[in-house]
Amino acid sequence: MISKIIKNPKFIWVVGGLLAYWYFGPSIPGLIGRAFISRPSVHTSPKDKNEHAGGPSGGPPPLPVPTAPPGDPALHNLMGTWEGTVLLSKQGACKVRLELREDHDKQGLFLGYSNLSCTPNMLEIMAQQQPGHKMTPAEGMEIMNRSMKPSAGTFTGIADNGAIKLTASNTFGLTGLGCSIASCAVMPAGANDMGADFKENDVPGCDAGQLVMKKAR
Repeated sequence: MISKIIKNPKFIWVVGGLLAYWYFGPSIPGLIGRAFISRPSVHTSPKDKNEHAGGPSGGPPPLPVPTAPPGDPALHNLMGTWEGTVLLSKQGACKVRLELREDHDKQGLFLGYSNLSCTPNMLEIMAQQQPGHKMTPAEGMEIMNRSMKPSAGTFTGIADNGAIKLTASNTFGLTGLGCSIASCAVMPAGANDMGADFKENDVPGCDAGQLVMKKAR
């Protein structure tokens, strides 16, 4: 009976399996665990893949976009509205108002708007009296009103050697003598002021002037 059981193939497989488990069994789970532990997992992010490939499409890395050089901070501080007064020989005391701003559509270009109004002195008014004719108060008032006509204009300009040089692009009205500002250069003057050097159009009686302007706003 025992000899028949021993000769049975199933018995041989069972005994062989038990022997294999007895000999290798304690180390099998450890071998499997060490196999998983000793093999590190590597996770590659999309960013790492792109950098390794040279770019999102696998091509060469994109070139950096050049940035515009920063403007002169001193000239940037001139943006705003400025006012000042200057004496002109034929026009009296003249008030100059100048607005400045950067052109956001064209880099390096500045835009300006000016207003010029003058109050003539009495000597200039009397000088316009006709020989042999005594000027009446009404005539004197008319001459004064005509002399006080304001002139306005728009300007475009560029930075040049620490200043903004403006040139008139449009003129709206002329003073009593037919004057308007044709060009103007502005530059920082001290901590909070602005220097202005302007020239009027080429008409007899028109002039040029220099003044220090204060910021209105």
